[in-house]
Amino acid sequence: MPEPPAGTEEVDVAPASEPAAGEPDDRVQDEGPVHRVTITRAFHLGEKEVTAGEFRRFRSDHRPRDPDDWAAVGVSWFDANKYCRWLGKRLPTEAEFERAVRSTDGRAYPWGPRFDNKRANMRGEV
Repeated sequence: MPEPPAGTEEVDVAPASEPAAGEPDDRVQDEGPVHRVTITRAFHLGEKEVTAGEFRRFRSDHRPRDPDDWAAVGVSWFDANKYCRWLGKRLPTEAEFERAVRSTDGRAYPWGPRFDNKRANMRGEV
């Protein structure tokens, strides 16, 4: 297995906090109701999504037709976990992920309360 790349970008996302988690409506059946979770210490997340090219440095057979600068897709939780460990990092907990995407105001999407397809990767359109 190749050596992991040196120095990946990170962003200090949050101090210890009690963000909301879960869905406020019936959009996702098994993720409601909204509830408070406790994060006892600050955590870091990567500043950018992992690209197909970056993931192929870890696993060379991953989706060879995808351009290197596209987001890595079709990655199982198990492979994502192995990739993070290869980098000397870890996947965020569910509570940390909720805090990162919802911020402190409980927004439905990282950019605010309403869906905006211009801010999401929708079938290759951004």
